[in-house]
Amino acid sequence: MLNKVFLFIAVICIVWCTSCSEEPLISITLKGFTNDTIVIGQVSLAEYPDVKNDSDPRIKWDTIVVQHSAVTFRPADTISLYAIIPCQSSGENLKMIVAPHDRIDIHMDFSHDAVTYTTKGSPIADAINDYNLMMNEITEQIRRARKKVDTPQELLDSLYGIRMEKSATWVKSHIDNPALALYFNRMSPDSVVSYYSLLSAEMLNSEVGPLLKSAYLRADKYIKIMNAKDYIREGVTAPDFTLQNNEGKHFTLSSLRGKWVVLDFWGSWCGWCIKGIPDMKKSQARLADKCEFVSIACNDKYEEWLRALEKYDMPWTQLYVPTNHPADLDPATLYAIQGYPTKIIVNPDGVIAKIFIGESPEFYQELNELVK
Repeated sequence: MLNKVFLFIAVICIVWCTSCSEEPLISITLKGFTNDTIVIGQVSLAEYPDVKNDSDPRIKWDTIVVQHSAVTFRPADTISLYAIIPCQSSGENLKMIVAPHDRIDIHMDFSHDAVTYTTKGSPIADAINDYNLMMNEITEQIRRARKKVDTPQELLDSLYGIRMEKSATWVKSHIDNPALALYFNRMSPDSVVSYYSLLSAEMLNSEVGPLLKSAYLRADKYIKIMNAKDYIREGVTAPDFTLQNNEGKHFTLSSLRGKWVVLDFWGSWCGWCIKGIPDMKKSQARLADKCEFVSIACNDKYEEWLRALEKYDMPWTQLYVPTNHPADLDPATLYAIQGYPTKIIVNPDGVIAKIFIGESPEFYQELNELVK
């Protein structure tokens, strides 16, 4: 139930002042639950960007059995992100940002196998409540549709589209509230790019600015990838690019013109990519005199990439895409990469011969047939 609760939380906040005469407090009340056990996770927002998973020791987990349908506790000494998970909710959880001086009231109502949340006490809590009120109906529709095994994908896509439209409506009405950082990436990519241009300089330069910019860059890259899909296919010229290798030297794809090339889009975080390394090493050793292998690490941290190279000892060209690399020059964008690993075979004329998404024996069979 706790798996990846924090991995998909991308939030930050501005400290909001509350009355100094009131004791800081988080108060949670429950209604309609037959199981009053809740799990609470707390991590400092300053440490959150470095948290890798829910097992990270920087996350403090606590399991509480609520007495008389209520529980109270003091906020942490630092601005923190909380995940509050009623055990009866089948994984549903509430994300909250709480400052050390806040007084936050949270009410959880369990009815018809679903939980609704009411939050108040700070500008961010009030804004979260506005969002939940707007989204409760569509969230319930999506929950019911996903519960049915025969729900058409077209219906789910339509419901997700409505949710994105509602999120955009909420963001527009809260454009000057830092709480929008919680939901900015829940809009469609086009809406993210559009609304980003409406943000004030004060908002962009505030503590939530980096998060909003990150959401914008992801959306902008996604749009460019979708546009590239119309071009990237077998039989077209492989887009050229330049990146640094693990020795700090620049590599340009066109320098390999006249040779067969395998472009391997991967990441040290990608389990299937790692599982495929032994087969890649065997293939590279067999074809080393006829084909150049080029691995391109995407969405990776530089230090983790270097550790992976040392651990797995891949004796071919290794390239890294920096996190701040312009989307227009990013090979993952140019080649419309949507899944990892993706392997692309380029012929000696610089033309895409085959594209394989995922790790499969068919790639090696096809490569052996082409590179004889």
